[in-house]
Amino acid sequence: MAAQRFRQGSRLKGLREEHFKRLVEADDPIEEVWNILVELWNPNIKLEEYFIRQEPDVSIFEQKLNATFFEIYRYLYERASKEAFKLDLPLIIMDGMSIREGNLLRKDLRDKGYEIVEYSYGFSKLPSNTASFRECVKEYTKVSGKAPSSLDFKKPVWVSYPDEILHHAAKIDPPPEAYEKTKRLLFDILGRIDDEMVTITSDHGYIMTEYVWQLEEDDIKFLKKVFRTDRYVELSKVDGKDLEKMRAIPEDVSYVFMDTEYCYVRGRYFWPTPGYRKLVDHGGLSLMECIVPRIKVKL
Repeated sequence: MAAQRFRQGSRLKGLREEHFKRLVEADDPIEEVWNILVELWNPNIKLEEYFIRQEPDVSIFEQKLNATFFEIYRYLYERASKEAFKLDLPLIIMDGMSIREGNLLRKDLRDKGYEIVEYSYGFSKLPSNTASFRECVKEYTKVSGKAPSSLDFKKPVWVSYPDEILHHAAKIDPPPEAYEKTKRLLFDILGRIDDEMVTITSDHGYIMTEYVWQLEEDDIKFLKKVFRTDRYVELSKVDGKDLEKMRAIPEDVSYVFMDTEYCYVRGRYFWPTPGYRKLVDHGGLSLMECIVPRIKVKL
C-alpha cells in the first residue's frame, strides 16, 4: 500500500534536513515552503511518472514538517485568511490547479514559446474549496470542457479543469490524463487573448488520497463521525462533547485546526469511507491544498 511505502521511505533524509535548516533560517516560512515544494515537484520527468514518483516525497516532507514545526499550519491559516485576492485582468482561474500542475504548466508554457514573467503563489480561501473562493471573484465567465467561440476577458475566466475531471466527473481521469486535457484547454483560451499579459492562478489545490497519513482506528471512527466524508465542518454542526474532545488534544499532535467558524482536517490525514473511490480530495488545511500557483505570462 502507498501508506506503507512512504512510511518506510528514508531516501529524502538528507534533503529534508536541508529543507528544515532553510525553514529555521527563513524570514517567511510560508515562502520557503513554497520554494521547497516547487523544487520537489520536478517537471523534467515523464508525465506518466510525474505524479506517482513525486507525491510520496512531498507527503513525507509535509509529514516531517508537521511533526517538527506544527506551527506552520497556524502561519498558513493566518496568511490564507488575511491576504486579499489579486484580481489582475485578464485572469484565468484553473479550478483545482495545484503546485503539481503549476510546475508542469510553467515548463509547457515555456516550451510553447510563452515568456513566464512571474511564477509565484497565492492562497486558497479556507476551507480550501471552490465555494469559498467564488465569493472573492463574484462575476466570471465559466468554461467547462470546451471554450466557447468568444470569451469576455474583461471578467475572470473560470475553467472547471482539472478539478472537474479529477474529482467531480462521472468518470474520474488519472492525473496525467487530466493534466493533458487541462493544458489543451488552457492553450486554446490563451490563443484568444489580445492583451500582452495574462495571469493564470487557481482556487485551491488538493491531496491525493493514496498518499495520506496513518491514523489509529479509534481516531478514524471519531473523524468519520464528526466530518463524515468532508475535510472540514462548521463548528455549529459539531456535537459539544466531540468539540471538547478535539480542543483537549495538544496542538502539536492534533489532526485538526479550529477557528471560530470551522474545524479543518490538518495536513494529509484522511480516512476511507464506503463507496469513496476518488483519487483526490480537498477542503482542509494542508500545504498542497492551500498554497496555489500564480503564473504571469507574456503573450
